[in-house]
Amino acid sequence: MAKESVTAGAGSKTKKTTKKTATKKKPATRKSSVKKPHPIEPIEDAAAIAASTDLYKKELAQKISDANPTQVYTVQPQALLRSVVVVRFIIDKNGKLVSSVVHRSNGDPVTEAAALASLRSVAPLPKPPAKLLSKSRIDLLETWLFNDDGRFQIRSIAQLQKSE
Repeated sequence: MAKESVTAGAGSKTKKTTKKTATKKKPATRKSSVKKPHPIEPIEDAAAIAASTDLYKKELAQKISDANPTQVYTVQPQALLRSVVVVRFIIDKNGKLVSSVVHRSNGDPVTEAAALASLRSVAPLPKPPAKLLSKSRIDLLETWLFNDDGRFQIRSIAQLQKSE
């Protein structure tokens, strides 16, 4: 690329031409601090895992119900329940109950204790399918539905609730 410049001297004009060459610089290479996103689970796999989780929860619910026959009601839950207790629990790959805690409830201590006791009474639990495990454990939520008389059904296998 040629560049012209004019300089003014003592009464004369001098034209000066300089040649400037462009130099290409190599682009700076930077290490990206942005982490690559985790691959998205294919929908088929997610659906299969959800179905397996539901089947496993039904198996657990049936075991709890079978072990506590006098505390379980076999008819439709009443329209307005005494209590709904959601328990969060962790099971290891061998079926050992690692932890259990009331996740949500209406604050009824009797039904909270009954839900936790019914779960703990059936330990060890069935081994969870390997595909459901994360770090050799599975973290689940299950819901206990209590009638006024203190008996319960577990949501995964419960009958439909009465409308009135």
